[in-house]
Amino acid sequence: MDEKSLRAYCEERLGLLHLPHRFTHDQLISAAEDFIGLPIVRTPKDMRGQGVYGKRTRHPDREEIEYEENTSPLHQLQIIAHEIAHIILGHKGLEELAAVQSDEELAAQMDWSVIGISHRTSYDTDEEQEAEMMGTVIRNRVYRNRELPPLQPSAADERWEAAFTRPIKERRT
Repeated sequence: MDEKSLRAYCEERLGLLHLPHRFTHDQLISAAEDFIGLPIVRTPKDMRGQGVYGKRTRHPDREEIEYEENTSPLHQLQIIAHEIAHIILGHKGLEELAAVQSDEELAAQMDWSVIGISHRTSYDTDEEQEAEMMGTVIRNRVYRNRELPPLQPSAADERWEAAFTRPIKERRT
């Protein structure tokens, strides 16, 4: 899928959460929990030396997101957005439990109530590319697009903002 189509797909999926034009990470978490019908637990963790910055673990009764605690707050929010994207997009995970069972060291530490694990080591898979694009779409809506009004303002504050926001000039190429 090309980048434009992937972005449109991610924006469409994010639309299923019925979030306002601008939202906070807490609103995102709450909407994602409502969407999947399970709580989402976020846990900062020292992941240095593991080759990953974030990990999503699916349990029968919750989704768990671990994220690197030794990085900037902005990076932490991107990690969380990426992992939330896996949840919203319905990704099953990159590691099947059979693969974990074959790794004796990991298997000994494994909580076998876990349904699946996702953690990024590269962006080679479709799931990782989708999650990273969705994470970017989320971050744009949360932070970078604060200067843009919604395309279809519905709440009073959004209509007011749309009426008085200066249009952004397009860059010359």
